Amino acid sequence: MLIKRKKLKWKHEILLSIFTIYLLLLFFLTVFRHGYFPWDFHFYWHRSLSNINFQPLVQTFKLTTGKSILDFIYNFGGNIAWFIPWGLGLPLLNPLKINFSKTVFSGMLLSMLIESLQFVLFTGVSDIDDVIFNTVGAAIGYACFALYQTFMKKIKK
Repeated sequence: MLIKRKKLKWKHEILLSIFTIYLLLLFFLTVFRHGYFPWDFHFYWHRSLSNINFQPLVQTFKLTTGKSILDFIYNFGGNIAWFIPWGLGLPLLNPLKINFSKTVFSGMLLSMLIESLQFVLFTGVSDIDDVIFNTVGAAIGYACFALYQTFMKKIKK
């Protein structure tokens, strides 16, 4: 009896591998930057919610008057740039089921997860601005995907 194997889709497998590495890197740089092993982390369940910045854009624009404009550029541009691969990679992996709203909403949820983990693990500053900029990055990533799709359709014609 012959077993029929599915044809391996190398392009999809490579893209999935790159996307997985991106997610691991994202979490290591944002949440797990102070340790590598589970015993390196402690949960801080009794932290006050006043430690979270819920005022949109206030702290980010304060950075424009800081010691260096690079702090503002890193906070604004870096948070956007880190989520462009999410907005681009997610629909590339499954273009028939992932649309703009699913991509942006899932990017916002991923950002909220990161901010929540930073809060309970005390590994970063939880800030609504990060969620806003990360969500914008996911939207820009999806726009890049849409441009790519349009470009590929024109090439095929």
